[in-house]
Amino acid sequence: MISQLKTSKARWILRFCALALGLLQAWAYRYLVYMEDAWSYLDIADNYLRGDFASALSSYWSPLYSWLIAMSLLLFHPPVCEKFVVLKLVNFASFLFVIFAFELLLDQVMAWYNEDVEIKGLPLLKVGPAHLELWSYIVFILMSLSVGAVWKDTPDLLMSGFLYAATALTLAFWRGQLSGVKPFLIGFSLAAGYLCKAVMFPLTFVYLFLLVLSPQSKSAKQRAILSVVAAFTLFAGPYIAAISIKNQKLLFSTTMQYNYALWVLRNAPFRHALALRNADQLPMKFTHPSQVIFAEPQVFYFAEPIHATFATHYDPPYWFDGVKIYFDGVMQFVATVASISVLVRLFFGWLFFGWLVLLFGCRSRAITLISMARRLPLFLPSLAGLTLYSLGLNCYTLYSERYFPGFFVLWFLGLLGSIRLPDTSKVRKVLLVSTTVSLLGMGWRFTVELGNTLHTLEKSAVNENCLILQRLTELGIAPGDQLANMDPLRKVGWAQMGQFRIVADIIDDATFWQISESKRASLYQVLRQRHIKILTYANGDHPPEHYPPGWQQVAGTQFWFYLL
Repeated sequence: MISQLKTSKARWILRFCALALGLLQAWAYRYLVYMEDAWSYLDIADNYLRGDFASALSSYWSPLYSWLIAMSLLLFHPPVCEKFVVLKLVNFASFLFVIFAFELLLDQVMAWYNEDVEIKGLPLLKVGPAHLELWSYIVFILMSLSVGAVWKDTPDLLMSGFLYAATALTLAFWRGQLSGVKPFLIGFSLAAGYLCKAVMFPLTFVYLFLLVLSPQSKSAKQRAILSVVAAFTLFAGPYIAAISIKNQKLLFSTTMQYNYALWVLRNAPFRHALALRNADQLPMKFTHPSQVIFAEPQVFYFAEPIHATFATHYDPPYWFDGVKIYFDGVMQFVATVASISVLVRLFFGWLFFGWLVLLFGCRSRAITLISMARRLPLFLPSLAGLTLYSLGLNCYTLYSERYFPGFFVLWFLGLLGSIRLPDTSKVRKVLLVSTTVSLLGMGWRFTVELGNTLHTLEKSAVNENCLILQRLTELGIAPGDQLANMDPLRKVGWAQMGQFRIVADIIDDATFWQISESKRASLYQVLRQRHIKILTYANGDHPPEHYPPGWQQVAGTQFWFYLL
């Protein structure tokens, strides 16, 4: 049955839709970059290609995504203005792997649920193979191309592929289909996932726990656990050792500590430690924050010791060294509630509506904790991942949607297998209605994303970053030159393309435009003294009605600059 389902018409159609939509996203956003994280991944890739491994090694940015970018740049040697096209190519290739891994998982789940029915001889599975395949694949597409997306230049989507692979292999072990050295692949998947995102490190212990709970012999479990640990150590151990030596302490990442301080405790400002306040107003002493070189508006300076497109975002733990981590019950509660509200809005709220349809339509408990416990290999990794993000971040305050697609898909697969209802015509109709309600609800975010993609496609022929780069190059700005930034969104792809260094930052653009011309001239002089050649402005909330003398606009863009 499973081999037939692999090539069913429904799967071929859904697979084609996923590929087409993923390719559409990659093409529509080929000249655009999702967020400032991309500059750091690209800088790390460039450092690898230059052989500067010491600068490339980061305990904050996981390495695998940058490795893939570096290999792709080395392979294709793109013109400088096509660099981000290669980035989208990496994203799309990652999505191809994610589809492959998801289908492996889907096949394992379908076989597992089918065996469950056959072994027990009871009507336990009320979702037939065809509906299970159809609904699961639809949810995969909705989550992967809206909550996640090919155009989002982060390794989160790729990590979900390794999450699917590790779960599929774990299910195969539960079913007795994984023996010999094959459990080694579980450890490899977990290690690769960790090299994508640090959250996979603690999740590795969840998968080891699942192996312990599996219905296999004690000796088989022991061999599998040893294989997983050996594979994880072999593939992830060198990176852990390298960042531990560099930071002079044992660690697997600095991402979680910094993000907890930033988003939960709120004792680490997002951009600069001294943002809008003085050192004596801080609740702690930072070791080496970016310098304030002009008071009003504050101008932050960070030329040394890190050389990158945007140094403060390249290594946030360095600039916020000294931040304190502690437990604050009130702040933790606020952050967790905010994160849960995001999860409910994106996914769980719509599943709840579907469950209500089942509850009132069938007048029976459709899903119970006992039935969900039978699907622990799907629910436990999902619950652990969602809990880690909900406790460690305030997901309402940042680009958090991209963290969740893989965990949502695992939860949905487990939920379909937890339905326990009599096999009657009425129940089948109610189940169809309840699932349709949930899918339509989850589809709204996908519809919005599709509309944004089509809108972006209309104007995607213009490579604004290239226009800016060409104009600045005409003015004599060269790789390694220092610039000052006044872009709150840090959309500085042109700087990454040209290998320019942004070493000064003004976050209060409203005050900058309101100060007197003489004071603004003093600010310009302060920048000149530090060999900064240009001050740039874009995407601000308070642009001036008329730009002061000396400010120039790059034709075809909303980018302005002042040549110092």
